[in-house]
Amino acid sequence: MSRYLLILLLLPLSLCWAAPVTDQRLQQAAHDPANWLSHGKDYREQRFSPLDQINVDNVKTLGLAWYVETDDVTGLQATPLVADGVMYVPAAWNVVYAINAATGEVL
Repeated sequence: MSRYLLILLLLPLSLCWAAPVTDQRLQQAAHDPANWLSHGKDYREQRFSPLDQINVDNVKTLGLAWYVETDDVTGLQATPLVADGVMYVPAAWNVVYAINAATGEVL
């Protein structure tokens, strides 16, 4: 019981880490390389990332940094979103996983 009470007490703090995703942020999403705030990254839905750290010369050196196992056998349901370092992954039955995008820790 105390574990659930602790989670309930800490939940409001965890929600304060991310800035609200406002219409203004969505309008500027194409110029925000650190976040993927909507289905196609921005309102144009081009699914283009301006990041250039990965290129044809170094792509072969990539490896798995982390993975998350879910309780859902049906798989993930839509494009993950990333806001302020948190990846939101939708699964079946209206379940959304919040994951620290740097470490893979389920929040």
